[in-house]
Amino acid sequence: VSAYSSFARTVGLPFEQHKRRLDGGTNEPLFTSVTRDFVGTLDYIFYTADSLVVDSLLELLDEESLRKDTALPSPGWSSDHIALLAGFRCCKSKSRH
Repeated sequence: VSAYSSFARTVGLPFEQHKRRLDGGTNEPLFTSVTRDFVGTLDYIFYTADSLVVDSLLELLDEESLRKDTALPSPGWSSDHIALLAGFRCCKSKSRH
C-alpha cells in the first residue's frame, strides 16, 4: 500500500496542514514533480502493510514555494522531483491460514 495514502487516512488534526497538500480523492501528494509544463505525482512509497506501520512522513512542499524559481530543478531544489520519506515501525504479521 502507499505510505502517504494510508497515513493520511489514520492521522487526525496534527496532520491537517499536510493534508492540504494531498489529493482529496487518493490521499497521495498533489505533486512530486513540477516543471514548466507539468505538475503531478510520479513518485510513491509502497510498503507491506501486514508487517509495517507508517510512523511519520516528511512534510510535503507547497507549489508556491517551488514556483519561486519557475520549476524544478532550481537553485533551492536540486532535483526535478521533491523528496518523499516515510518512517516505519514493525508490527506483528497477520497470520495466514
